[in-house]
Amino acid sequence: MGRCRAISGARGGPQSGFSLVEIMTVLVIIGLMSSAVILTMPTAKSSAEVQANDLVRQLNGLAEEGLLSNRITAMGVSHDGYALFRFKAGAWEVVKQTDWPDDLVVTLKMEESPIKLPAASTPLLVFEPTGISTSFVLILAGPEQSYRLESHGDGRVIFAESRL
Repeated sequence: MGRCRAISGARGGPQSGFSLVEIMTVLVIIGLMSSAVILTMPTAKSSAEVQANDLVRQLNGLAEEGLLSNRITAMGVSHDGYALFRFKAGAWEVVKQTDWPDDLVVTLKMEESPIKLPAASTPLLVFEPTGISTSFVLILAGPEQSYRLESHGDGRVIFAESRL
């Protein structure tokens, strides 16, 4: 009686589906988009760079606090870490104390001469409420780069990066 026709795809013809060229084009576009995303991602920062950036912010904030509160503030540096101080009621009060990362080598220079770091943090770098500060260079050296924090006596701390 009647003949059966074979069903070949949803579109009714033998040409249904995507061609190899179309699939390859989509894969190339996805690859280009993912590589663009990866290239724009920020690189991981070393512990020395993170520490240097944090310290610049903290020291400039400490200097501003001293200006606004009309109090002397300071930073103490030791082999193990640093401390931020506020002079209150005739004595130094610790505001914050932080340990250095293990892979960090710290060098403090005052008037271009290296200072031997004490065992405990005591106020060394002073920020006066008049905007004057101790001139210093603090070098934080990590495994791949070193970072230089400087104050020229004007109450500001600036950040400089240098390669080892």
